[in-house]
Amino acid sequence: MDATARFDLGDREYIFTAPTSLQFKTVKKIIDSYYGEERVRKRIGDVHHIVDVGACIGTMSLCYTTIWPDAEILAIEPHPLNFKYLVENCKAFKNIHPVCIALGDKEERIRLALPSPEQRPLYPQFSRLANVGMASRYGNSDNYVAEVDAVTLDSIVGWDVDLIKIDVEGSEVSVLRGAERTIEATHPFLVVEAREENQKMAGGSLEELSNSLKRLGYIHRWQWGGDACLQHPLRKPLWTHYS
Repeated sequence: MDATARFDLGDREYIFTAPTSLQFKTVKKIIDSYYGEERVRKRIGDVHHIVDVGACIGTMSLCYTTIWPDAEILAIEPHPLNFKYLVENCKAFKNIHPVCIALGDKEERIRLALPSPEQRPLYPQFSRLANVGMASRYGNSDNYVAEVDAVTLDSIVGWDVDLIKIDVEGSEVSVLRGAERTIEATHPFLVVEAREENQKMAGGSLEELSNSLKRLGYIHRWQWGGDACLQHPLRKPLWTHYS
């Protein structure tokens, strides 16, 4: 059964819709940890275009539009169940553009799944329906609920990007490979969530992800909430000016 809750972001009130009320504890935690950093705008500077990869139900897209109200946000969420809530939660914001598609390093069809019973303890707050990287490893085939198209970020982004957030439960390296042209063109800030257990379940490792980021020239600058914020040396402003 769907549930709704109200949260304050800056001077605005947002109404979130989610599958269960249990998710709202995590939504509130994310909002408290991401929004409200006074130095965020100074560290990152002006932002005009954002890509939210793995937008889930829209929590981070709403945080970003509060910090940068004039930014255009491409909110990418592959799982139809999550996407329904993403559209509902962001419908009042014309600058947030939800797209139901998966990102990777090639064009293909991807099967998405619900977590198997033994894997659900890894996601006690969110159901994490859109685990593209781990979909093929999610228990029995009975768990599969959808097939979606996967494309590269390079193939769909038509403007310069200032910030890319990636939360894809193990598919980070694949997403980065499919976004190299975009990244090399504008050196956007990268906000990446990655856990060792997700990398292992997807057949990778945090070391592989770290090496991919280093190869692209990125340096870890600070933790923004629970995620790593990385910056390319050619990207201005340099956050150390404001530390």
